[in-house]
Amino acid sequence: MEKQVGLARWGAPVMDLLKLSYLDAPFPAEGPSTVQGFFEPPFYEWYRTNNDFTEFYQVEECISYISDYMKSHGPFDGLMGFSQGAFLAGQLAGYQRLKEDLLPTPIKFVILIGGGMSGYKPMSAAYDTPIKCPSLHTIGRKDFNRPAGETLVTKFENPVILRHPHGHRVPELDNDSIAEFRSFLLKMLALRDEDEDPKEHLEKST
Repeated sequence: MEKQVGLARWGAPVMDLLKLSYLDAPFPAEGPSTVQGFFEPPFYEWYRTNNDFTEFYQVEECISYISDYMKSHGPFDGLMGFSQGAFLAGQLAGYQRLKEDLLPTPIKFVILIGGGMSGYKPMSAAYDTPIKCPSLHTIGRKDFNRPAGETLVTKFENPVILRHPHGHRVPELDNDSIAEFRSFLLKMLALRDEDEDPKEHLEKST
């Protein structure tokens, strides 16, 4: 993921507002990777499924893995995921309203790149009502996963959608999309400042 973001060259207007911590998925990939041929192995996956994506395995282990990382390296404000990681991050953002202790701290926003709705049934209620967690989605015109991405955005309340002409990858963005991305991040920073403890904010200001 770190290499993909680097190649996308989002530039200072976006990257100056992000402090990214890259976590590799916990399980070695069993099937072909969507980035195979573009990046060197090893490849990893967040969870495993059968061939028609009707059965999911090791999702709870994955969530525990993410929780442990957040406890030891956090706090974190949001999640950013690509492909399978975006499927997972979107579902976690929706399911946290039903399980407040899903992760060590609430997900305040998500950035979902080439994502879609997860078919993991134990957390399917994540999509029952519009997901209020602020979200930014990138959808590629040539992405084989585009229909899934278009469906996913309908599950979020007021999603920010950045469209690009590329395929299934972390995309380069045009100037308008960069500006919209930056605007989204500035709003998230403003919301974080509003949520800070007043005493903590005062101590930071003095």
